[in-house]
Amino acid sequence: MARTTIRGAHGQEVQVQSRAEVIADRLIRWLGCSVLIALVPIGFAYKVANEKVLDFLGRGDLFILALALAAAAIGELLGPQHPRPWIRNSLLILCTFILLIAFACYAAIAGHIDLHASSKELSDFSWKWFLLTLFVGSITMMSTAEKAAAKKAAEDISEAAEDIAEGV
Repeated sequence: MARTTIRGAHGQEVQVQSRAEVIADRLIRWLGCSVLIALVPIGFAYKVANEKVLDFLGRGDLFILALALAAAAIGELLGPQHPRPWIRNSLLILCTFILLIAFACYAAIAGHIDLHASSKELSDFSWKWFLLTLFVGSITMMSTAEKAAAKKAAEDISEAAEDIAEGV
């Protein structure tokens, strides 16, 4: 990925991470640390259970994971690197909707409410809902990357200025 080079007054060059690099870093960290690590116990339990995939997914594990990922996305949107207000508000509404539907579906699986849906329908819906959560979470990570990139560039420039000051 391309890095931006800024030349100081004394000829020193400072490499600054591009916006695309910051977005890629954030997405890779989010997918690796939040999503894949959270899927490991689900995959292990599936392997041990020796059930059909749809029967296994019908237990609500992906709804719980969708709840956690949507909650993390809300936290990201409310943090200091939130995107423009209209983007933030749209994503907050969408994440809240994801939370409510995932909660209702998990409650239906647990038998606490009746959604008039069969176990197979909830199972089919669970992986689709999980994919929607991944999509919205990815958009959230990308939308907060702009301020993260600006913050990282400011830190890189500040470090370079300190190095220059120490060298002069």
